[in-house]
Amino acid sequence: MNLIKTELIFDTLLDTHKNYVSKMNTSFKLRKDLNKDGMHPIYIHITGNGTREFINTGIHVHPKNWLTDKQRIKPITKELSDQNLVLDKIESKLHDIKIAFRLTDIYATPELIKKEFLNNLSRINFISFYEESLKLESSLGAGRVRILKSILNKMREYKDYIPFHEMDLTWFKNYRLWLKNVKKNNEVTISTNLRAIKKFLRIAQKSGIRLRFDLDELKPGKTTGNREYLNEAELKKAMKFYFSDFINETNKIVLGYFLFGCMTGLRISNIQRLKRKDFQNNEFSLIMVKGNKDKILSLNETAKRILEHCPELFEKKYTNEELNRQIKRIMLTLGIPKRISFHCARHTFATMMLRSGSKLELLQQLLGHTNVKHTMIYTHIIQEDANKELFLLDNMFKA
Repeated sequence: MNLIKTELIFDTLLDTHKNYVSKMNTSFKLRKDLNKDGMHPIYIHITGNGTREFINTGIHVHPKNWLTDKQRIKPITKELSDQNLVLDKIESKLHDIKIAFRLTDIYATPELIKKEFLNNLSRINFISFYEESLKLESSLGAGRVRILKSILNKMREYKDYIPFHEMDLTWFKNYRLWLKNVKKNNEVTISTNLRAIKKFLRIAQKSGIRLRFDLDELKPGKTTGNREYLNEAELKKAMKFYFSDFINETNKIVLGYFLFGCMTGLRISNIQRLKRKDFQNNEFSLIMVKGNKDKILSLNETAKRILEHCPELFEKKYTNEELNRQIKRIMLTLGIPKRISFHCARHTFATMMLRSGSKLELLQQLLGHTNVKHTMIYTHIIQEDANKELFLLDNMFKA
């Protein structure tokens, strides 16, 4: 169908003094104007409250093949039968819109029903609202957009049509169970998914869409998880493998990026932005993905060695997903039994800096944290490691 496009609607559609007006009629009718083949266009007629709106379905038919009483086409060919299926789908969508307006207390008019039908930024289907709202989030980095799209695809897999009026705390309980039992997602991944959904529900709420529950009662859970990192011995093992003669080219590039992150604390998104030409006189300039600030950073001697050892580093790039897959394989090859992702390079940098005597406020600057509380997490890691050392004294009294 070649439907007419209308403007996005972000106006408040709620009328606190009236409820849904049930007498809202929709029907299919032929228009008088003909195309070059002598066929009439089929239009949707929406009437109610003394007003009328029209929508072109994009379907044309000869008058002799139109059944006025049934509002369908005579199915004398497969093509005409298929067009009836399109009309069935349109009718079903209109029905869903009217029901949703009733359930969410939106004061319906022919104009609003037309807008909802044509508008991709749906005020009825959360899936459509999420997708179109994401397109308007121009300030997000490419990596964040990929994550939000992945979350959207997961919701579509669960159910491709999710009306706002179906979403309540029970719905989220069931969706959480599906993510855990069917998708086998861990708690951090589940929390990340629910946090993203809550973000777009907040946007919907601000645009006048009424939700059936208090959004503040939705608790997605923690999204930080365990901050896995390499200890000194593991980092040295990875470094030895990188500089060895038997490492293949792909592993060298991937591990090179990871070790560079261990020496600089850069996020994967910032590493992806860098090119080899950006490194001049042991320094490099970078506009940080978070905060969008231009920073000039120095290279320590180890970071320079990593860069110089692999000419393809910052020339050949891989996607974030491929980098994470490859680094997991490399760590397994090295016999490092940890849940390592590329972000662990940043955690490794932070813990190693604190162990080396770095001041917390300076580490905060190096990591680009706007809130020192985020940096203080690493002091807890150091404390946990220190507490484990206490048990070494027990060895003195073992028989």
